[in-house]
Amino acid sequence: MNGSFNDALVDCVKACGGSKVVGIALWPAKGVEAAQRHLLACLNPDRAEKLGPDEVLHVMRLARE
Repeated sequence: MNGSFNDALVDCVKACGGSKVVGIALWPAKGVEAAQRHLLACLNPDRAEKLGPDEVLHVMRLARE
């Protein structure tokens, strides 16, 4: 298997139209810019922020559509 689970999530985000689209879909109350920054932090393996299981499923469902 090439790549990591995180790489697969990044590919899903790209397939959905990018981090702004997915970020606001996950956290509409944050606003576009803040949601994008939070999502990018969650996708960065060097950061402490991570997506929860429900958020991962949401990203996967969005990518499937």
